[in-house]
Amino acid sequence: MSIDIQVGANPLNVPQLNTGSVSNMLDTTLLGIAVGSAIGDIPKLDTGAVANTLDTTLLGVAVGTAIGDIPKITAADKVTITGTTAGSIILYQNLAATGQTNEVYAFVSGYENDTTTNQTGTYSIPFVTVAPDIAENTSGLTISTTGTVLTITAPDATTIYNGFISIKGVI
Repeated sequence: MSIDIQVGANPLNVPQLNTGSVSNMLDTTLLGIAVGSAIGDIPKLDTGAVANTLDTTLLGVAVGTAIGDIPKITAADKVTITGTTAGSIILYQNLAATGQTNEVYAFVSGYENDTTTNQTGTYSIPFVTVAPDIAENTSGLTISTTGTVLTITAPDATTIYNGFISIKGVI
């Protein structure tokens, strides 16, 4: 037994996709679903940019809301230490639940401190279960850490520092 199907035939009435590009028009449909439509319990996704406001929702969850054991994401999860003379050190902290391993990544970019004053950056989420260790430091800076603070010992020099610092512990 053989089945003959002609080129261009659509025996199952499956919607055909246009080979051209899909435009940015809101009334464009793909597989019979209009862009901007909700599907079952999944709310529609706006084709516009998501604003940087705390009342914006995506998939029904407000930005800034904790979900189960996942803490909310806030601007405080990024800490910037500005060098007294130039550059900066930016700390990014992973989000984790209490009792889980956590890591802080610090990116040193053109950092310079030509004073005798140490600088510090306070972690967004303190390490309370297991004190953090400095896992990696390619910056050349002398640093130390506690469960709440990264301390940069003042180089008191015009040296410019660049590199990466990784700090690991359990929150």
